[in-house]
Amino acid sequence: MEWEVGHGRPASGAAAPLYSGTIIEDGRLALTGSPAGAEQPPPEDGPRMGKRKRPEGGGGRGGNGYAGYAPERDGEEVERVDAAGLGWAAFWERHVRPRKPCVLLGLLEAAEEWRGLRRWTVPYLARQAGDAEVRVEVRATAAGAYGEGRHRRMRFGDFLAEVEGGNERLYVTTQAAAADRRGQPAVLGPPLLSLAGDFPAQPAILAGLVPAAANLWMGHAPAGAGTSSGLHHDFHDNLYALLRGRKRFVLVSPGEAGRMGTVGRVARVHANGLINYEGHEATRADGFTEGMRAIAAEDRQRRAERRVAAAERAVERGEPGAERRLQEASEELELALDALLDGDDDGGWDEEGDAAEDEEEEEEEEAAAPGTTPPHFCKESFFRGAAERPPNLRGVDRMTCTVEAGEVLYLPASWFHEVQSESVGGGGHLALNMWFHPPDGKSACDRPYTDPFWETNWEERTTAGTAGTSA
Repeated sequence: MEWEVGHGRPASGAAAPLYSGTIIEDGRLALTGSPAGAEQPPPEDGPRMGKRKRPEGGGGRGGNGYAGYAPERDGEEVERVDAAGLGWAAFWERHVRPRKPCVLLGLLEAAEEWRGLRRWTVPYLARQAGDAEVRVEVRATAAGAYGEGRHRRMRFGDFLAEVEGGNERLYVTTQAAAADRRGQPAVLGPPLLSLAGDFPAQPAILAGLVPAAANLWMGHAPAGAGTSSGLHHDFHDNLYALLRGRKRFVLVSPGEAGRMGTVGRVARVHANGLINYEGHEATRADGFTEGMRAIAAEDRQRRAERRVAAAERAVERGEPGAERRLQEASEELELALDALLDGDDDGGWDEEGDAAEDEEEEEEEEAAAPGTTPPHFCKESFFRGAAERPPNLRGVDRMTCTVEAGEVLYLPASWFHEVQSESVGGGGHLALNMWFHPPDGKSACDRPYTDPFWETNWEERTTAGTAGTSA
């Protein structure tokens, strides 16, 4: 089949979740820690890391410690990679670990797990998900930009009819997903809950990363009059599959954060690129917040209870060493219960880097008011206004790519990007993206996270059926 020819959601956290992208309803942005002015070497034996210039400014108290890939020159083309036969281990070494964007070719055709997306015509979407209520971004004019906080609610079927009719002012982006009793949002919200069987919950190409959210992106812009997403960054690693239309991307590495003119004041940039803003809740490099400690403690309790139950069955069967295993499991359960009651399971939390920030300023109102621009958006644009680059963006080295229908962009967390979307033929432009908690591991692909919280949490949620990856 021929394919017919972007951005925010919360991380799966506690009641005060971390949000990325264009929509912030009641979420918080990330503060990550890295020693002031820290520069870390590129991974040994890894891919060439591009130009290793020192990040300039904007790092607040924590500095800009970004240690990943940066383009060697302005206008460098994003690498286009044949996905046939490409597995997680090779992709980790070539792109995920070094934090290097790429466009994947043939992934949607080669992998059986993606082939349900072929059904995504407008009539199919209307049949499957037309009754879902969605939150739609609204541009003030057909020449305006998205990401400025104007929204309305409508049936997804009515939105599809508007797009089919040529409405250029509406755009479906991220949707609020239901949260479980612990405040962790589901991976899928409407309308994707009605379409969950058409795509993988955890794609093989990123098999080691833990899913945070998936979103459908859809709008209409005539060819040659593309709409801009607004220059911004997200807080998760991103797999962005274009199903219809054409998208032009301008990308800038997190190492340039201090020069990008973000609405919020950059406080820190972690080695893996995750950007933090002053006045918002601190996180580790992988997005873990202090508010998730209770979740980590409860997950630990559940694992310990299973170990105790397994050891008790082994004792009943008279297995050698079972009594010792039962004693160890019982001790682990006791520690887990103590941590749950005391709330002191830190999940690997680093207190030292955040104490000064906690003392310096009280918690602010974190929700973006309607009509306001989120802190991780930039005040300038590569696509709007005069052809000459705005003063603060001069000297910033960009990467560029055009993504066609059937191609997939991989974008590491907190890479700045501005997207110009246009329709090609009928049905508008349409994309599916999947966000993953950003990895902070620096070694093998079997340990992408320094702390196993996200992996064990994902296992607990999928076992309990609370991950929200199906209707």
